[in-house]
Amino acid sequence: MTITNTVAGATFERSSFLRDGVPDVTVNMTFSGSISMATVPLFTTSNALFSTSNRSSGKTQIAAYGDFQETNHIDVSIELHNATLLETNQLGGALPTYRLDFVFELFGSSSKVSFTFHVSPLGISREPGLRWTNTTTNLDLAGIDYVYVSTQRFRDLNRFLSDPEYMMVHVNSDIAIFQRVYS
Repeated sequence: MTITNTVAGATFERSSFLRDGVPDVTVNMTFSGSISMATVPLFTTSNALFSTSNRSSGKTQIAAYGDFQETNHIDVSIELHNATLLETNQLGGALPTYRLDFVFELFGSSSKVSFTFHVSPLGISREPGLRWTNTTTNLDLAGIDYVYVSTQRFRDLNRFLSDPEYMMVHVNSDIAIFQRVYS
């Protein structure tokens, strides 16, 4: 998935890489043109907090809290090309927090910042809790034909909007209802 935007002679491109069976997600950001500074905000979900951040090593850790009080750690590492990490700013000024802003100084005509998010695979994690499942298969096996999704849960909403096996049959300000499409 790649998103590109050009404004006032400067171009920004973000691309994300996901692979089946690999616990890493890489997000690359390329800055071209007359840009000398960039702030990249990272937000966590309601059940996760940024727990540590080490600017000198470019590593950050997120503690994600799952069912039954399980804690999982997501390691975030940064790789830079023609850029320097100047500072990290926490929402509220202290960790743990839900938002962490990374401020980069950019050099040359093109700079690249890569964030890699690593989650330990099932069975290797320090503590169990994160599970990879094919939700469409689970819903199919359970015989579920309709799914109700809060319109405030953007990730869940987008997941069903982009799934060709589900079609939206109703939406209002609070919920969207999706029906399973059988081929």
